[in-house]
Amino acid sequence: MSTERLIAWSEYSSTEPAQWLAPFAYPHVYDQEGHAWMSSVFDTTVRILHPAHYGQNLVRWHEVATFYGTVLTRTSRFDQLVGDQPANVFDNVYDRYPSLGGPPHEVLRPLEELLADAAQFGLIWEGIAEVSVEWKRAANVKGPDFTYRTARADHDLPDFPNPYLCPNFWWPEDRTWCVATGIDSDSTLLATNDGAIVDAVLSDRRLETLSLRAE
Repeated sequence: MSTERLIAWSEYSSTEPAQWLAPFAYPHVYDQEGHAWMSSVFDTTVRILHPAHYGQNLVRWHEVATFYGTVLTRTSRFDQLVGDQPANVFDNVYDRYPSLGGPPHEVLRPLEELLADAAQFGLIWEGIAEVSVEWKRAANVKGPDFTYRTARADHDLPDFPNPYLCPNFWWPEDRTWCVATGIDSDSTLLATNDGAIVDAVLSDRRLETLSLRAE
């Protein structure tokens, strides 16, 4: 799978495009009332699981659950599937945990192929080194848990776009969808009313997905 980026992200000096996400709450899979993330705005939320690895091979969560005899649910964390295993024992199933805090390229590439043309704005955690040091003109928004800086998508890619920099929240100008990855999350959420986008994500064999509904 190509690791080349289809979007670059740069600092943006206004908070106005982000106000619809206020109060900038952490993107939990479900809130305390059992509502899927962004379900008050969108009909459908899809959870996209970040793969584990064994050497160069991707390892799906359902494979791990099957091996350990655990159950993969819409709210599962990866460590819950493994159970009480010592940190240095992987049973030849996986040797690298799913990435946290941002979609790995195995997830990001399919999402960018689908959404890059429309993507316009984002919020990125200020704790990322490149952002905290270099983004001097970006506006800040403070959520209950973390502070983010505003970003804008650049479709005229620079010569060396950062292959890892991706906002924690990103969306198009018409706000018909939103993608989010929590800073400590091992999965990425996509919320939308667009059935074609939902179908494309759920049918993409490169992705392991769970369709969320009210608990």
